[in-house]
Amino acid sequence: MLQGLENFVGGCMNRGCVLQIALALLILYRSVGVASIAALAATVTVMLLNLPVASLQEKFQGKVMEFKDKRMKTTSEILMNMRILKLQAWEMKFLSKIIQLRKTEEIWLKKFLVGTAIVRFLFYNAPTFIAVVTFATCVLIGIPLESGKVLSALASEFFKCLSMVFRTRFQ
Repeated sequence: MLQGLENFVGGCMNRGCVLQIALALLILYRSVGVASIAALAATVTVMLLNLPVASLQEKFQGKVMEFKDKRMKTTSEILMNMRILKLQAWEMKFLSKIIQLRKTEEIWLKKFLVGTAIVRFLFYNAPTFIAVVTFATCVLIGIPLESGKVLSALASEFFKCLSMVFRTRFQ
C-alpha cells in the first residue's frame, strides 16, 4: 500500500513538483491565510484515498492477466491438437471450456475497469474538490472572499499544479 505513495512522491521529486507545490502553498497562504492548511489536508486526503483503490487495481490486474494466460494457453492447446478434437468430436466441450474462461476473465476485467474509472474520477476532480474545501474553509473561518483573493488563489498555480500532477501520475 505504501508503494503507491512512494511512487507518487518519487515521481513528484523527479520533476521538482514538491517544490512547485510548496511554493504554490506559500502563495495560497498569502492569499487566503489559514485556509491553505485545509487545502493541504484535502490534498493529503485525496492521495490517501488512492492507496486502497490502487492496491485493489493491482490485484484486479493480476487476476485479469492470470485468466488471460489460462485462456490463451487453453486456446493454444486446442489449436495444436485440432485433428484429435475433430476426430473425437470434442469441439463443443472445449469451446464451452474456452467460453467459461472468457467469462471469468471478463468478470475480472470489468472490476479492473470500474476501479480505473474510480481512480480517474477521483483525480480528475481532485483540484475542484480541493478548491471547494479551501474556499469553504475561508467562509467557515470568516475570511472575506473578495474577488482579488479568489482570483489570486486560483491563479496561485496550486490547483493547476495539482491538476497536472494527478493527471500525469494516474493515467
